[in-house]
Amino acid sequence: MILMTTNKKNCHPFISYNKDNRIIGMMHNGARLPIPLIHKNCSDTWHFNEHNLKPTLKNNPNVILNSNYQIELGEHIGSDKMVFLDSKSRKFIIINEKVGNYKGANWYSNEYWDTRKLYSNYKSLSLYDNNSFDYDYVETPTDTEIKKMTDSEIELFIDHCVYSEDTYPLIETIKNYRKKLIGIK
Repeated sequence: MILMTTNKKNCHPFISYNKDNRIIGMMHNGARLPIPLIHKNCSDTWHFNEHNLKPTLKNNPNVILNSNYQIELGEHIGSDKMVFLDSKSRKFIIINEKVGNYKGANWYSNEYWDTRKLYSNYKSLSLYDNNSFDYDYVETPTDTEIKKMTDSEIELFIDHCVYSEDTYPLIETIKNYRKKLIGIK
């Protein structure tokens, strides 16, 4: 098992091309890019950039502007998303754009920013016969929703946050409650 280290080498944006006064930077969001992790302390994004993107763009950086290449890259990375910033064309190139979402003119690679939308699926959490849960996305509950929650629903909400490793709704709930306790608006 290779452990990734938090350092400058593993930070976004990753530079995929840097030659002749042209820079192409890449950012990635997703579970895991399809590439072997062979270098210790380096992320899947670093590996994909070093061993796939840099060699591809080295002799033909304009390929990133080709719609067929963009489609092929999107199919290769599955449900992951990438955004390229090209200093020459001055364009943002979004790979798997439809997997993300827009809020006005801004594109987001996930829905973590929209905490109200997340809680609408809270009721879809279900307990299976073997005491395991079907964990759908959960948002930070409103004050009204918290007041109506039973003890078992509170436990289910906390379980979801812990087991899905999405503690954001739980953290936001506690922050909101702390603000009310000390009178911050």
